Amino acid sequence: MNRIRELRMARGLTQEDLARLMGLPVLTIGRWERGQTIPHPHNLKVLAKKLGVQVNELGIIRETR
Repeated sequence: MNRIRELRMARGLTQEDLARLMGLPVLTIGRWERGQTIPHPHNLKVLAKKLGVQVNELGIIRETR
């Protein structure tokens, strides 16, 4: 299971709830959870805060160029 989804569900949030908390479309949350896209660094910080974890606990690894 995707770590973002796992954390979201552990807090009793739906994708819609998390999207509303972050001010983003529900489709964006779904894409993150499916690994289709990676959150922008700013959104990673907001996501971690909303889920009550540190950014490194989200399980997202950004590639460096």
